[in-house]
Amino acid sequence: ERIAFKQAQRIRGFYLHLLMYLVINAGCIAINLLVTPGIIWFIGTLLFWGLGLCVHSLTVFVFDKYFNGEWELAQVEKRLGRSL
Repeated sequence: ERIAFKQAQRIRGFYLHLLMYLVINAGCIAINLLVTPGIIWFIGTLLFWGLGLCVHSLTVFVFDKYFNGEWELAQVEKRLGRSL
């Protein structure tokens, strides 16, 4: 139960991060196009923050599947010669 709650918190954190990425970058695009339309600078924020968002998604949805508390518990039980 504790592991599932922690995983749900991590997923919620990712979705909040995604929401912030979308809202703030939409604002950056609007500001860029309204204030300095001749200089496109918002691409940098999209790319670098997008890279961070990709890493965050990997840690939540890919790596967490293999390196969470259940995996550790299974490894301990395996080494002790017990099955779950």
